[in-house]
Amino acid sequence: MAAERTEKMTTPVVRISFPDVFKMRSYQGGKPSYGIRLMFAKNDKEQMAFLKKLSTAMEDCMKRQWPDESTRPRIPIVGHDKSPIKDGDKNSNGQGVPFIEKSPELAGHYFLSASKYNDGLIVVDRNREEILDTQAVYGGCWCKVNINAYARTRSDNKGISVGLNGVQKWKDDERLGNGGAPSLEDMFEADSGSNDSSNYKDDLPF
Repeated sequence: MAAERTEKMTTPVVRISFPDVFKMRSYQGGKPSYGIRLMFAKNDKEQMAFLKKLSTAMEDCMKRQWPDESTRPRIPIVGHDKSPIKDGDKNSNGQGVPFIEKSPELAGHYFLSASKYNDGLIVVDRNREEILDTQAVYGGCWCKVNINAYARTRSDNKGISVGLNGVQKWKDDERLGNGGAPSLEDMFEADSGSNDSSNYKDDLPF
């Protein structure tokens, strides 16, 4: 059975961190990928409207992939340490360390990570001209990013992930101290096997 996917969506202009958009990286022998973290300010109405649209599409994607609610992943879409959309003020990495301790810029933000595992990623400027300077897209700059969500269907790792399709740099800003990839603990958590139905929430905070 093919994995369900959402439609492709382009974010509003958001601040990014941990961009690996010019060269794929491999972590601990895993499959190489492009990657980026997107930050959505809680006080920005346009960004929150986009997150609401995305989270609703993720919920719909899960329901299509697993029509039987008893087989559906129970981790909520937003705000859990293992959610695809995390809360920078509340969530922690796989070691229990609050994300905000290592990345203080996450205060007042939700965030998500997106990846692309196929070679070749579109990276352009505001005029849609290809960016060749690999230093031009860095942690702290602002971009529009085209993404889509998809279902992970492995029995030991069911859930929702975010695919990365393209990046459009919009403007410069102060660099953050994370120009490259985040630590393994910041990106991924070990599967806890949690399937408690009380974790699953339809009410969203935005």
